[in-house]
Amino acid sequence: MKKELLIATTDINGKPIGLSWYNYLVRFGIGAGAVINILYSFAYLTGTIYASETNGQVTAEDVYAYYGSALQVMNIIYGLFLIGFGAFALIVREKLSNYEHDALKFIYTYFFLPVGVLFIYYVLEAIVISQFITLNAALSLILGLTMAFINIKYFKKRAHLFFDKTTIQRKSQTIAPITSIHQSLKKTTPFSPKNNIDNVGNYEIIETELTEGFIENARKIIKQQIAKVTNENDLVRKTDLMKLILGYVNREFTDAKGPKTDLIVCAYYQIAFDEIVKLCGDMNDLIFNYAVSKMSDTTNKDIHKYSQMLVKIQSIIDDAIITCKSHNSFHGHLKQLKTQVFNELNSYIDDATDWNKLSPKKESRIES
Repeated sequence: MKKELLIATTDINGKPIGLSWYNYLVRFGIGAGAVINILYSFAYLTGTIYASETNGQVTAEDVYAYYGSALQVMNIIYGLFLIGFGAFALIVREKLSNYEHDALKFIYTYFFLPVGVLFIYYVLEAIVISQFITLNAALSLILGLTMAFINIKYFKKRAHLFFDKTTIQRKSQTIAPITSIHQSLKKTTPFSPKNNIDNVGNYEIIETELTEGFIENARKIIKQQIAKVTNENDLVRKTDLMKLILGYVNREFTDAKGPKTDLIVCAYYQIAFDEIVKLCGDMNDLIFNYAVSKMSDTTNKDIHKYSQMLVKIQSIIDDAIITCKSHNSFHGHLKQLKTQVFNELNSYIDDATDWNKLSPKKESRIES
């Protein structure tokens, strides 16, 4: 199922970034370009490109008679390329609109490939007609390269929007049945969906692997940062607060060096997640609603949507902590943790309930 296009997002450090250009490409730019390329291809396939450039004074027959059939073959090949590239553009648009994990590779190819092919075409044309590349041709190449590099810079800042969702989908499908959810409601320890999934609890791993008192000290740091951020910003959504707090974690702790650095960052993610979720609600209630909504058509679907997002984020953190436990170094997976969590936060569309508000009204557990 396709996601709605986002109007704005934040980077993995919590800084706001716009998505106007992304929305333009998905909604109009790439599709219109595909149509133009396919229409323009016929001018090369038929040779009418020369008539259009000279207002009908020179025909394809005149050009091919003078320069030979090699130029005609070049134009036919380039025309076929434009058709194929038009079809490729539609694939790129589809991947971008669905935030697929390989969309960036496709969008980079989309901007660089035509410049490379056009350069080859101009060089071969110059050889066939025994002339240097024209000024207009050189300017078009420079413009194409400039646009390509600008777009690479643009999309690199938004790379966290595109990631492999299959792991999360498999993970979310392993949520235990309702009996296990009821059992978790009786627990008094900080909630972790790992209590309902066949893996050891995250806090047990953190306590075992890190120094004594780490969790208590980290929780104090996160609480102080939450107080500071809420005092300095007019926030009403827990998801916005979570992005700012996790952005603080990314800035303050990911550059540290040491054998346990990766686990420390993951631990801060877990603690920050727990502290923000429980500010004005109960994760157990949310999980209860999530489980029940999968079994009933009468449950408020907005609650389901919000709790489902939190379950996915917790599952991402679960995977990260388990990986840290299994390996001495987390390496590139730490970036994956950040980008996946921020993707879930940024792609969540606010609902009609009070669950995501920092000062919610009292709601019943199940709405029917």
